[in-house]
Amino acid sequence: MMEKAQALMAANMVGARTESRECQCQSVLVHSGGVHGGHYYAFIRPTLSDQWYKFDDERVTKEDVKRALEEQYGGEEELPQTNPGLNNTPFKFTKYSNAYMLVYVRESDKDKIICNVDEKDIAEHLRLLIYHVILISNRSHSCLLGLTFIWSLF
Repeated sequence: MMEKAQALMAANMVGARTESRECQCQSVLVHSGGVHGGHYYAFIRPTLSDQWYKFDDERVTKEDVKRALEEQYGGEEELPQTNPGLNNTPFKFTKYSNAYMLVYVRESDKDKIICNVDEKDIAEHLRLLIYHVILISNRSHSCLLGLTFIWSLF
């Protein structure tokens, strides 16, 4: 039994060595705030395109790759001086948004993992729920947009 397990592990390791290790970031989970509290949101690229979306509570907005991948790492940021006549010192501020979980997909597997979803792939009770919420929701325009976006993926 032990020999079979070792042989299987060795075969998997050999396969892993020959497979491409190049990966592409598909989502960034972000915490904005401090140790004692804050807010969570995510940047997700739900398809094979380069379009990113920010999922922030009930709001879903399109975002560019720079905002999704490069601006979520805390630290200090320096803004250029906009009025050179007054003070030449750049304005510095602390950024409180930090990526704390990244999801990567191996390039060789992306077509298997990230695929189009048809209506038939979604359970009927969920399809009906989304459809009804879109039809009757006029309390929160942003909620309606978020659900409309999610529905459009299907």
